[in-house]
Amino acid sequence: MKFGYRSLLALLCGSFSLSAAAADIQPRIIGGQYTSIDKWPGMAAIVRSPDVGANLFNRQFCGGTLIDDQWVLSAAHCFFVEDASGEYIKFPAESIRVVLGIDNLNSQPEELVVTNIITHENYDPRETTSPNDIALLELANAVSDTPMRLTLDSVSAGADATVIGWGATRYDAFTQEADRYPEKLKEVDVPVVSNSVCNSSYGGLIVSSQICAGFEAGGKDSCGGDSGGPLIIESNGQLQQAGVVSYGNGCALAEFYGVYTRTSSFLDWIGQYSEDAVTPDSNGSGGSSSSGGGGALGGLALLALAGLGFRVGRRRGVK
Repeated sequence: MKFGYRSLLALLCGSFSLSAAAADIQPRIIGGQYTSIDKWPGMAAIVRSPDVGANLFNRQFCGGTLIDDQWVLSAAHCFFVEDASGEYIKFPAESIRVVLGIDNLNSQPEELVVTNIITHENYDPRETTSPNDIALLELANAVSDTPMRLTLDSVSAGADATVIGWGATRYDAFTQEADRYPEKLKEVDVPVVSNSVCNSSYGGLIVSSQICAGFEAGGKDSCGGDSGGPLIIESNGQLQQAGVVSYGNGCALAEFYGVYTRTSSFLDWIGQYSEDAVTPDSNGSGGSSSSGGGGALGGLALLALAGLGFRVGRRRGVK
């Protein structure tokens, strides 16, 4: 059984065919509707650097959320690529940009410089289903945009949640390909399900630091290109991020729920870099568990990123 990330991985180095890679790379919003950035403060588009010569729509490959004035939260799998020898290397920070305050990828907004990509030290890019799929992007300059709040508590099964992103809107279960990427931001409402229910499909792979959401019948889900984006709940009248889009088996398939990194399990890790993001007084958040990493490689990853005509996200989809 193959599970879909939402990252570039082997596609960038050509070690797999496009159709084979598509089965493993699936990000998305399927079964949802268009939405406005005004509704979702802090939503970020993560794009390849403009020196590759493509427009914003073609350069967007993952999502993220601004969690304080200089840090963006995303998924670790978005920032690794497999080289020709089978080794996984992290993208150099200069190969990406962050865009805030937009819902249409045909706009021409300011692109924010990233100075550091920090992925969790216990994340394993060789394993599609690896837990600890979480990353922080440090911006070169502080911004004044409204950040997304992180939820204080672990979210229980049955809670209503929303996923947002620019991911694929269609997934073909036969060809295992995701396509039809929107220019405008989309949202979809999905209920949180218990890890035990989720594990009935995923064979015990789901751990406590992950959270699942979706419908047993399928039909609504995140997909390729949505990786790194938020799973959002409403608590005490406030929108709060409870998860980060990570992986899944296909997109919106029956009995296979979307799998998300549970943000409340990583508040201590996030707090090592951004105290404001996990301070209840400033962000409605609290504390929990884990710890962090860093580093980046240059030439090879930059070459791999150049000329890409598609975007991905560990979870699903190529464009």
